[in-house]
Amino acid sequence: MIASGSPQGTTFGPEMAWTPVEVFTGEQRLSCEMRLRGRLRERLLDTEPTLRVRNATTVAADPSMPRLVGAPEGMLHRQHVITATLVAGEPRDPDAPEMTSRQALFEGDHWSVSGSVEFPAGLGADQHMDKLAGGKFVLLHQVSIYANWGGAPVGWQLAEAYINLEITRGIYLR
Repeated sequence: MIASGSPQGTTFGPEMAWTPVEVFTGEQRLSCEMRLRGRLRERLLDTEPTLRVRNATTVAADPSMPRLVGAPEGMLHRQHVITATLVAGEPRDPDAPEMTSRQALFEGDHWSVSGSVEFPAGLGADQHMDKLAGGKFVLLHQVSIYANWGGAPVGWQLAEAYINLEITRGIYLR
């Protein structure tokens, strides 16, 4: 996981800080630190095509992939990030409107992610798919991730995670 000697940043100060995150790329599940200021969502939506990381360690990765243990520097291409989450969780936005949630399933190449996605309470259910179709990343709650790594299915749960809508092959709402 994150090296014990590394400073633990806060994502809501005025300065950029190295903040513990977990990232899933399909082939790798990484525990690392990413430089953030503000919310993780804003960093994921930034126009820079890469995300710099440090102290990257592979967690339950595809056995055919090289293992990482505290790699001091790294770079992830945003278009290959399937999910990303703050290890400490994302604080609730006090100005957010009242929300309603629906169960959703997102499918990709040898992976699927399910969870609860929130929509503004005033938005009709018939508009939920349109809202998702226009986005790049959406925050899910009570997330289950499944991957098929070398014929061996693996899965894990997260309290919340942002999912990259641009690389999903299918989106289903219940």
